[in-house]
Amino acid sequence: MKKVCIINQPEGLGDILYLQKIGYFFQEQGYEIYWPVNPFYCDYIGDYLNNFNYFCNKNFQDPSEEHFIDMGLTKDIFELYLEYSGPRGEIYSGISGGIDLKIVPLNHLGSIRPANPEIMDNPGTMQKRKYAFVGVSDSDWPDYLHINRNTDKENDLYYNVLGLKDNEDYGLVNIFLGTPPSCTSTLSIILDDFLGSDSSKNGLRHISLDFIEGFTLFDWMKVIENAKEIWMEGSAITWICEKLNLKAEKLVLYQRNGNYNAEMHNLFSHPWLAPSHGPSVGFPEQSFSPIPLLKK
Repeated sequence: MKKVCIINQPEGLGDILYLQKIGYFFQEQGYEIYWPVNPFYCDYIGDYLNNFNYFCNKNFQDPSEEHFIDMGLTKDIFELYLEYSGPRGEIYSGISGGIDLKIVPLNHLGSIRPANPEIMDNPGTMQKRKYAFVGVSDSDWPDYLHINRNTDKENDLYYNVLGLKDNEDYGLVNIFLGTPPSCTSTLSIILDDFLGSDSSKNGLRHISLDFIEGFTLFDWMKVIENAKEIWMEGSAITWICEKLNLKAEKLVLYQRNGNYNAEMHNLFSHPWLAPSHGPSVGFPEQSFSPIPLLKK
């Protein structure tokens, strides 16, 4: 009997990257992994993550039955996918149309308890709660993130589009967060803080990460890897950084919901610093605190 596991986490590229281990967890149990994703990602994500069956989910609010049918899934499976969403806080496991089916909803989980608290406690934070829900430890999540880099596009962006040179010093600044095009917002305080920093005042130029036609976020990996400093919100780049040999001497991480909460704690191995102020208030004298590192 065919075994199918559908991972319901269509949006938030960082979430998708972080949760790769959960896909492998069910794949090791013999399930074929199907992963509906936001249309903004579906045209390219399979080129960079060559592991699971990624396909378009019309959007989070209004998923499309058509895309499920195109993937060889049934109407009944689609309806179960709608029924077992994150707020329900329950993994579906059963037989549908001769398929051994599992649906794992990781989107917008409520205050669920961990499936196996001995493996992964429910810490209450949004990201780690998803691993707690399944009962899988996230301590080695970066080992399960395998990105197929497109070095030709990385070099084209680096040298030809951005005009960077080898061994050139620059700070990379990202103010964007959310899923484009409709759910993107900005934290302009990040750029303001960089421009007010000693690094900028001493002449370190900055490169602003942007959405450039013909390039994906993955194509920025060379730019990310070679930056002398990185200032950004805790978006998908943070997860990509875990797979890179960063040259950055300073890593500054902002949070959209305030820099005093634990959402970004114990997730990363790079030494990120959190600003001492919130995301909407700038101070002329900057101070930073280290973010707790991933516990392995």
